[in-house]
Amino acid sequence: MAQAQQRFHPRKDIGSGAFGTVKLAHDRKYDRLVAVKIPHDKQKEQALIQEAITMDRIRDLLDPHLVMLRELAEFDGKTVLVMEYVEGSSIRGLLGEIGSQRALPAEEALRIGIQVCSGLHSLHNAGITDKSGERVFHRDIKPENLLVRKSDGLVKISDFGISTVLEASGLASTQTGTLPYMSPELLEGDGADHRADVYGVGVTLYEMVTGRLPFDPFNGTRRPKGPMMYGREICRGNPPAPTAVADVDTDLSRMILKAMHHDVRQRCQSAQELGDALEDLQARLSVDSAIAAAWKEPDSAARERCLREIVNRFPRSPNGHRNLAWFLNGQLRIPEALAALEEGRVQCRDCGELLVDLALAYERVGKARQAIDTLEEARRKGLPPDVEQRTKPLLTAWRRRL
Repeated sequence: MAQAQQRFHPRKDIGSGAFGTVKLAHDRKYDRLVAVKIPHDKQKEQALIQEAITMDRIRDLLDPHLVMLRELAEFDGKTVLVMEYVEGSSIRGLLGEIGSQRALPAEEALRIGIQVCSGLHSLHNAGITDKSGERVFHRDIKPENLLVRKSDGLVKISDFGISTVLEASGLASTQTGTLPYMSPELLEGDGADHRADVYGVGVTLYEMVTGRLPFDPFNGTRRPKGPMMYGREICRGNPPAPTAVADVDTDLSRMILKAMHHDVRQRCQSAQELGDALEDLQARLSVDSAIAAAWKEPDSAARERCLREIVNRFPRSPNGHRNLAWFLNGQLRIPEALAALEEGRVQCRDCGELLVDLALAYERVGKARQAIDTLEEARRKGLPPDVEQRTKPLLTAWRRRL
């Protein structure tokens, strides 16, 4: 272990807790700023060594969303952990302290959530090809342990002090973590796996978009609830939907509740599954915002140009193709509108309502058989209840005319 008493020049404290203190320091050997984690005592020092082992095990991943271990070193007679320094703020710093949080814009929450899921996917699969079959999970995903780099907004997961290398069975019994962000299976000590981290992401997303925790940690007098009472609330599940608390997109609200479902079998089953869903939602919200701006363009040429740009940028978005077709229909350019919908049918995975529009377009140009087949396909894919209700009599009428 390197002798580094004179090597590190402390600048300031940047974090502290029951475990120890994290200092910003200048590493004279490499002329760079580093974060130095200093344990309070010998017992914590042993835990720090275990954390270093975990971080060393994932270092080869070179994942940009995981804080990098530099080395173990000696500082002031103690074994310390030297890590990369992330200049910026934790998510906690963006939200404010519990009890006085502020919500973040949905776009920012999604951007953060997607990056956290990417880092967790790498972490959960670290060493997955080892003979032992061991996998790693973090166990303490919360705003304090998610850092946002000031220069570019890159999100990094930090503090692997209680990360667990799972047994080959895939389960590790533990009750270590931070209460509001702990999954029911962690609290009940029945054994947990990487899906406990998915739960932590769900709680963090809930807090980011609503400005509050899903389960209120305070009594009416603003005194903290006892751990047992609070833990029981978490284990029972069923928090208020984010849409009941703040102005939150319905799909995002549903996704958050799935990520933090108290029944692990009904939860998102991996960080990748949650991350993919967040990416799809991010794209949809971006499209919706761009479409709203396009329809505000003062002249039809600019409007069409913007709508075509949306289709080119987001080819898998049904709404992009549908809005372009609506515009072209309004211009009485029926063949072009039909072509826009047919292209959407090819490009888009979830396109039930687009297929309804396409069926109507086919019926308008006299292609009755194609109209019926397309409407039947739309109903098989699944439609919102109100749309489903409108298509049933329409399909009956078309079949009679055929």
